[in-house]
Amino acid sequence: MKIDQSLLNTIYDKFNSFNIDPYLLQNHKDLFNLFYMVDTMTDWNNYSDLSPLQKQFSKKATLRLASKFLYSLNSQYKTKFIIDYAKNKLTQVNITSGKYIRDLSLNCYEIFYPNDSNINDFSALIHEYIHHLAAKFPKLKNDTSSYNVYSETLSILGELKSLDFLEQYGFPITQINIYKSYIRKLHQNNLNSFLFAEPLLDIYLSGQKLNEEIINELLNSNSQYKLIGKYGVINNIYRLIEDDLAHSLSYKHPLGMIKAASMHQDRISNKDFSKLIDTINLMEINDFEMMLPQKSKIELANDTIKEFSFKKVR
Repeated sequence: MKIDQSLLNTIYDKFNSFNIDPYLLQNHKDLFNLFYMVDTMTDWNNYSDLSPLQKQFSKKATLRLASKFLYSLNSQYKTKFIIDYAKNKLTQVNITSGKYIRDLSLNCYEIFYPNDSNINDFSALIHEYIHHLAAKFPKLKNDTSSYNVYSETLSILGELKSLDFLEQYGFPITQINIYKSYIRKLHQNNLNSFLFAEPLLDIYLSGQKLNEEIINELLNSNSQYKLIGKYGVINNIYRLIEDDLAHSLSYKHPLGMIKAASMHQDRISNKDFSKLIDTINLMEINDFEMMLPQKSKIELANDTIKEFSFKKVR
């Protein structure tokens, strides 16, 4: 089974026109090793979509619970949330995932969140609102390197803590388990895309041209490529050509899932979490990372497995 050289040339041309962000450029190998460890240690088969979620959330209930949760983090967050709602900055629409949109030139912003009448409405709203709180927009317009890399970490951590909040309110553990398995599966897709694309990025950065000989070397030496085999590699090459490289090499959500899981396993306090939110867009990445737990890859992987194991129904 041969690989058409024109396909590899197309991928190489995509890398030529791809703007690699500084963190990815410096850390792509470490990210690969971390993601591969999490991927191989995790049972991804035990997951769910959102269809089994019960419709228990009216718009009013979602906003009320979000307000109470934000207050539990910091009373100022609730005040800002109420002001944003009064200014029509929070919009419920028919989408699965939320969106936080900023227009720097117009100095405006808006948060969109799902209209599913279930837990997804609440947690997606919290996720996007944490983005907004951390951005400090419209006060700040130029994001720090910390915000660019770790804003997803804080938003996913906000989701996990919001699920704790729901559990304290007596929300069914079975529903929380379904939603957490959905979060895990969602970010697994990004993780797997990265695991395939990063070795090709590494070859490109080394100055080599992509050819079948190099792909065969990856099949012999790279654990991920060995796992999926030559047929899987060819399928992924086609997918990579059709996809946006920025999506295929998107590391922020899987990194966010792993880092957030670890901090949640450490039972980070609301006070410390608020401090991260308030400072992420005020300092650069080297200083911000000093505020995060310093853990090995194996510790992070174990924390991720523990976090996304189903809780027992009491």
